[in-house]
Amino acid sequence: MAKSESKEKMNIFQEMKKYWNTPAEGKHVPYKEYFSIFAAVGGDYTLKYLQSFLTFGTGCYLIAHYYEIPLLTFSAINVFFIASTYFWNLLTMGVDANLGFLPPKIERRYNAVYLTFTVLGLLMLIFDFSVILPDGVANIIDTRWKGINSFNIFKIFGAHFLTNGWSGFRNILIRKKLLKKLGRYKIFAYANVIQCLIVVVLICTLPLYELPLTDRVWTLYLLFQFYTIFNYVGFTQSVADNISPNPQERLYVRSFPVKISHFVQNIVNVILPTLAGVMFLDGIKDIGTFRYLIPIFFVVSSGVMFIGLRNIKERIPMPPLENREYLSFWHCVSGIFKNKYLWIIKIAEFLDSLGNGMLDMKRILLIYTWRETGLFFSIAEIIYKMSGNPGQFLAPWIRKRFQYKQLIVFKYIVLALRNGVYILAILFLGNSHFLCGLAIYIAMLVSNTLEAAVGIAQDDTKIRVTDYQMYISGERLEEYQKIITWFTTPITTLVSLIIPLMFYRVGFTSDWDVLYMSDVRVQCMLIGLGFDLAGYVLMTLPYLFMWDFTDEKHAHVMEVLKQRAEAGNAAAEGDAGKLQDAAVTAEAAVVSQNE
Repeated sequence: MAKSESKEKMNIFQEMKKYWNTPAEGKHVPYKEYFSIFAAVGGDYTLKYLQSFLTFGTGCYLIAHYYEIPLLTFSAINVFFIASTYFWNLLTMGVDANLGFLPPKIERRYNAVYLTFTVLGLLMLIFDFSVILPDGVANIIDTRWKGINSFNIFKIFGAHFLTNGWSGFRNILIRKKLLKKLGRYKIFAYANVIQCLIVVVLICTLPLYELPLTDRVWTLYLLFQFYTIFNYVGFTQSVADNISPNPQERLYVRSFPVKISHFVQNIVNVILPTLAGVMFLDGIKDIGTFRYLIPIFFVVSSGVMFIGLRNIKERIPMPPLENREYLSFWHCVSGIFKNKYLWIIKIAEFLDSLGNGMLDMKRILLIYTWRETGLFFSIAEIIYKMSGNPGQFLAPWIRKRFQYKQLIVFKYIVLALRNGVYILAILFLGNSHFLCGLAIYIAMLVSNTLEAAVGIAQDDTKIRVTDYQMYISGERLEEYQKIITWFTTPITTLVSLIIPLMFYRVGFTSDWDVLYMSDVRVQCMLIGLGFDLAGYVLMTLPYLFMWDFTDEKHAHVMEVLKQRAEAGNAAAEGDAGKLQDAAVTAEAAVVSQNE
């Protein structure tokens, strides 16, 4: 038995040695690249964890607690820019769909719009535009929202115009200069890192709490707008997600180097709270954690990410950029509207918005129920993170035995049942902080284990849907997929007001210390959990009744795309016979699918 195991291990090492630099037949990723993926995605995941501490919203302890920004202020600002979001998205989609390579005349129009808003935003930040408002209008604004008045509302709009205008102009410039060299996803990781780190340091260290509330609001909004446009987190994950045209190989990459890289994040999950607990009185939620530890961890995690990123290859087919045909808005939109599977995903995501605004259950449990912020906090977080590993490593095996539809529906049912357990624990064990918290924590671990493998599968559905998009329209149109959110964003934004308004009625506004009071904390938890549970139940319906994109159908789609690519290559080579054969094969495949 031992001899057999030893032989198996030797075979594995021999295979790794043989395919270290060159992948095996039928595969695209050599073993050497697996280690680079581990480092790059590990750093990326760690940065995502750190980003959870820095958001312009109710979930950011630094912003909501130390800077004392009222909960409804965040929602009010979101409402201000519902309409403008459509405008900016329209421009961004046009640039991104064409990878920044626009006809000269169209490029000049884009840049004229972007630079006009950039200048307007600068003027609104420099000068006091409130003087143009009639007294009656100014009085209404001054009394409508806490933290917003007739003076800073122009600063907020100025920050919005400046950052979105400059971001758009910069998007075109960077893509034209660096896309060929760095690739589709890597480009903004390299272009944004320095600026983003500077903004992180400013957010964490500036003594903004000394300013009046209205000045804190617009200054923080400006900083977080720059933080958003300079974001470099998530691009590495995109490279890993699209690293191979082979679906099973993509799944192996996600299940092993990507998921093993969670250990990098887990190390930070332990070290950061432990250091915070040792160094600062209030542990992880102490102002010192934000001033010193988070910026340092941002820099170190970024270094780890880029060490691995430089050795990862992008394998997304991309035609010659100079001869690329311009994709008009209506051409792209018509293609998107034909993709029913994309609509199903977006409808499910919209239903998920019912839980927008609820508090992070894990942190509420650990900080405000068990009142732990140091070593125990870090141990509890690491156990939770690692509870998903068994399912993730089993993902390839599970995926071979179940269709995506079955796995996704199962995931949402598990999440709904988890929230049900939370509610029952609060209602029947609420008198005992320990027992109630223990029941909730066990439910967290079990649900995380069950949904982990399914989550990997669900990630691949989005890539498959993009494959289908190329099948029906000839282009992947990834950038235009957000067009569907045009219809859902206004409703989502309004829905996101419900939970904060209900929090306000039970006594939770901007003072997070009230969550130490059991009655307020319990009411807030039940409100959020109830809406979230309803969302998970409803999310199963689109998949149950509308999803029919089976593995067999996807295999057919990929075969058609392969034949089309061969036809395109034959055309480029001037091989008429090969071109005709490939075209006939592709057309026959399409006809058989339609039948």
